[in-house]
Amino acid sequence: RSSAASDVYKRQTLYNAMLQESKIVLVCKSLSVLSAVAMCLIPLMKPLVWQGTFIPILPLSLQDCLQAPLPYVMGVQKIMAQSLEELHDALILNIDTQKFIKMVDLVPLPRIDELSSKLEPFHRKLYSKDTAVYQASYNHPYKLTPEQQGLVQNVYKEMQLYHNGWLEHLKEKLKNCGFDFSIGNDDHVDKVLGTVDKGYVDFLKVFMGTQNFVFHYENEKGLR
Repeated sequence: RSSAASDVYKRQTLYNAMLQESKIVLVCKSLSVLSAVAMCLIPLMKPLVWQGTFIPILPLSLQDCLQAPLPYVMGVQKIMAQSLEELHDALILNIDTQKFIKMVDLVPLPRIDELSSKLEPFHRKLYSKDTAVYQASYNHPYKLTPEQQGLVQNVYKEMQLYHNGWLEHLKEKLKNCGFDFSIGNDDHVDKVLGTVDKGYVDFLKVFMGTQNFVFHYENEKGLR
């Protein structure tokens, strides 16, 4: 992968893991970078609300929390060898090396190639590893230049357009199936999945089984 493509892949993988309610562990020596990366994940899900545990900085003394049997996003400065060995179902990203230490099985996002092609030009400019500007932004993630701020806003805008696109597609199909839709009824779920575009089926089948979806759907239903 090119550097830009690799950066886009990591962003999309973290986003997808949150949608599918995986365990996510972020590892970074810098507390400011660690908290910045963790905090930027939540807005990507709007209007969905993350239903799992969220601990941007987990003290080393509490690293046993990584064994929790529930979805979470947790940040650690380093991960103990025992914890790493015991984590069989967590997505672990080492921010310092920019590499995933461990992966989890995720159903691919729908139409992801279209999103990738839109994000890569921004990432190519934003993450130019050969410049002092990049190193400065890494050391001080909350201090961006005006150009970097504009690029970040463009990345966020494209992610939101993509996010709202598939979410609105699902919302439309739910409305078409009537207000008697029951989350716990497999026949109702299959009915909805039978009406969505083919490229969305596998992903939405998983997403509709998450607390992210349940909370959002019940909230939307209460506003009707």
